[in-house]
Amino acid sequence: MAGDAKPAAVRPSVARAGQHALLGASAAVHLPKRRSRSGVRVRCDAQGSACAPDRRRLLLCGLPSLCLWGAASAATAVELAPLGKVERLGGEKRNGISIEELKDVLAADLGERQYFVTGNLTPEVFADDCRFTDPTNDTVGLNRYVKALDLLFDDKRSSVTLKSIKVSSPTTIEAQFTLAGYLKFPWNPRIPPVDGTVTYTTNENGIIKLQDQVWSISSLDAIAQSFTPTAGTQ
Repeated sequence: MAGDAKPAAVRPSVARAGQHALLGASAAVHLPKRRSRSGVRVRCDAQGSACAPDRRRLLLCGLPSLCLWGAASAATAVELAPLGKVERLGGEKRNGISIEELKDVLAADLGERQYFVTGNLTPEVFADDCRFTDPTNDTVGLNRYVKALDLLFDDKRSSVTLKSIKVSSPTTIEAQFTLAGYLKFPWNPRIPPVDGTVTYTTNENGIIKLQDQVWSISSLDAIAQSFTPTAGTQ
């Protein structure tokens, strides 16, 4: 990430547009549901089922995994092109893996394979119906999560720095990280370094059923970054 990239001017219509999949990208962005000026709610489910939005509030549709609605109506996001159903990914699950061994696998996935921006993780240690959450996203399905990551991040210009990782209980692992890079939006948004904590929770077989992230920035700041065009040296 070059430090001399400068934000370009943002058109008001773009600046007002909200919601994106950022860290741990998922299929839908969640903000408080309110009625639009027309009095019509926009609703969608975690599996990306079709919604019935107020078309007059539609401002922008970006990635194939993402459809963005005007912040004025504070609607939820739906998929422009669904990520598909929850399906099996990878080989046989590593049921019975010890929590310490799982920690080592995750350390390699994060630090070496950079899976938050590449999607290159070890699928055998995640449940196929694993839930992935962060301050703006909530989705179910390992295959859907990996597909969304591939659509979202420019992995050649993005990176993850693993700061620490530890076993925090018999069923949880916590890691500290910093992520920075660029998204694959046409306006080339740059994500400055963001610190985060990710907590992994395992099921009765020892594989991951929940990945939950918290960040050092608010969800609104994350949204603003995603809609700030970048110009200059990258």
